[in-house]
Amino acid sequence: MNKENQIKVVIICNNINRDFAYQSYLKKEIERNLKYEVTIIGSIADRQRIFYLLFKICPDIVILPQVQEESCREIASYVRKSGGLVCIIPAEITYSSKLNTSILNKQLEYLNFFDYMFLPGKKMCKDLISYGFPKSRLFITGSPKIDILVGEWKKFKSRKTICHRYNMPLKKKNICIFSTFIITPEEYIRKEEAYTGLVDSTVRLSKSILLLREKYSEAINKMCIDFPDYNIVLKPHPLEDGDWFATIKSPNFYIIRNESANNMMKSIDLLLHWNSTVATEGWVHGIKTIQYVPIKEHSKLLCDFHRGNPICYSYGELHRQITSLIDKPLDKRYIRFQSRYLKEWYGRLDGKSGERVVTLLTNTYLVKGNNVVVYGRNFSMLYYIFIFLENVFGSLYSRRIVSLFIKYQWQYAVDNLVYIPPKTDR
Repeated sequence: MNKENQIKVVIICNNINRDFAYQSYLKKEIERNLKYEVTIIGSIADRQRIFYLLFKICPDIVILPQVQEESCREIASYVRKSGGLVCIIPAEITYSSKLNTSILNKQLEYLNFFDYMFLPGKKMCKDLISYGFPKSRLFITGSPKIDILVGEWKKFKSRKTICHRYNMPLKKKNICIFSTFIITPEEYIRKEEAYTGLVDSTVRLSKSILLLREKYSEAINKMCIDFPDYNIVLKPHPLEDGDWFATIKSPNFYIIRNESANNMMKSIDLLLHWNSTVATEGWVHGIKTIQYVPIKEHSKLLCDFHRGNPICYSYGELHRQITSLIDKPLDKRYIRFQSRYLKEWYGRLDGKSGERVVTLLTNTYLVKGNNVVVYGRNFSMLYYIFIFLENVFGSLYSRRIVSLFIKYQWQYAVDNLVYIPPKTDR
């Protein structure tokens, strides 16, 4: 434990648009109920900064979104070697059981990187146990991400607010497309240890995303023409790179980038997606969804929730489904599946997973006893030069300067820069 006898918690934020809202909620829950000092830091693209802040804060507990990627594994390893406790609260609250190997690699000893994992529901817990994770390290808490969706529904932006903010006609219904076209660089795939044994198939999949994007661009252009009395709204995934939709110029086409999916929920009349878990979050509040899979070979990649909505393999099928669903209720067979799926994957939708996480943090920390955390320096002394540059030039230009000498995702780092110290609001 820290010398001050005050337990310190650090929550690592990878992407502000995806993670920050539920992590802020979790921070408040921990501070209010346990009186721990909680700090949120990010982004993982600034790994040297993360190590520097961990060295300065010396947290007893660090909460990470995952330990599959090298950056998170390095952070987790550093924390555990320093005497800290690593807890995982998955940012992705669902995935395909069929694609376990693309998410978890048996050649990596994940148990070396975390102490406990707090899971959204029994389905993910069961899958991880069958994969080889010991039950003693897994706890079903529900998801803080879903707590936000359930508990703060009244706080989300109204339809009127969203339409006004993005200059969309209020009287028109909104067909919202959530894209998930994340292209992983081949260089990264070949170097990242997590892809060992899966390199060729992962490279092929990443390259096929380019074709998938083209198909979606074509479909959206046609939708804008075929459905002129509707707002066609695209929300790209926060991790997507590039403006693949730049050729879509229709007057009823709108882009929403810097808005959380939660804030958009009240303004969605029909949700179109490829493989997005936002669809399942929409089910929580009865939003109708359609899955468009323009490359039929990709049907084997569909996540386990695909049976909860109609699937279209051609634009003709998509057109018919939109026409059918926009003013009518979804078939009851889909509703039944959705209800069962949400129960298995998300557990109790009672908005109390934060409370359960707080209880477990108290109990699991006691397992560690009175360990003294000692963080040795794990960052280059040159980092102090970077701090100087940041103080002089600010967060944007300091990182652009550094990127001239060191290859790294400076723009992603700037967009997701976060440091929220204990008991302060962002």
